[in-house]
Amino acid sequence: MTSAERRRSYGRAIREQRELRSMTLNDLAGLLSVSRSALSRYEKGEVALPEVLQHSVALIFGVDVDRLFPLGRVDDGLARSA
Repeated sequence: MTSAERRRSYGRAIREQRELRSMTLNDLAGLLSVSRSALSRYEKGEVALPEVLQHSVALIFGVDVDRLFPLGRVDDGLARSA
């Protein structure tokens, strides 16, 4: 799996979990202390989700980080640009 495919997979997982909880982008972005646009870019797979945010997302959703993101860490150098 390419890093782009992995980013999209992670983005889908975040969006699915967020929508299951009837959370808006603004709701989750506020809890993560990121902008709505940054969260949108993570969900679309445009930018890699930083590892620290992977753990925060899992904690917010009450799931194990390895279960939420089973493909390992995504870091293609873009994580710091969000």
